[in-house]
Amino acid sequence: MELSSSKTKLQVYTPSNLSVPQVNLLKNSAQLNIDGSTIEFVDIAEHVGVVRSVDGNLPHILNRLTSHNRALHGILSVGLARGHKANPAASLRVEKIYGLPVLLSGTSSLNLKSSEVTILNQHYKNKLQNLQKLYDKTPESVVYFLAGSLPAEALLHLRQLSLFSMICRLPDNILNRIARYILTTAKENSTSWFVSISKLCSLYGRAVRIWI
Repeated sequence: MELSSSKTKLQVYTPSNLSVPQVNLLKNSAQLNIDGSTIEFVDIAEHVGVVRSVDGNLPHILNRLTSHNRALHGILSVGLARGHKANPAASLRVEKIYGLPVLLSGTSSLNLKSSEVTILNQHYKNKLQNLQKLYDKTPESVVYFLAGSLPAEALLHLRQLSLFSMICRLPDNILNRIARYILTTAKENSTSWFVSISKLCSLYGRAVRIWI
């Protein structure tokens, strides 16, 4: 519909032809500058060895799997490849000392979902199975028993509890105060890392409330 006069011609937009540009209010209103350089907004970034993403923890998990594969491939030439005749016990020892820390690096500080933990478990089980030159359909319990290893989930729990133990031994640290506040006020459905540690303690029959 148009309104016209001798001097002006006004176009009236109706909802059918109205076009609203997509505007990212955050990017337009909160630009950050350091020494005249604009800091761009990104969806994924690495901070102190942990890949942070707006999509959750999966990018970090995938990064750990890639790094773990790269670490193992770098030492396959010493006899760890499946077709080599190296002692499987030596291969498992190398994996425990050299490979496992790469796989679980940074994961103890994250509140992982069950699906993300499952990815770690399956990857670690496959690596142990290959290092022992076992068949693909070997039961998980047999793989871990022969390797003398716990599942990746249990190894992750050990690291999470160790991290929490260090926080408990720092009474003047801000993380200690935050932990006390969350554990005394947060609900069970909270997504806080400290609440997940409380549930972990209950899983293993330990009471975190004694520390509080």
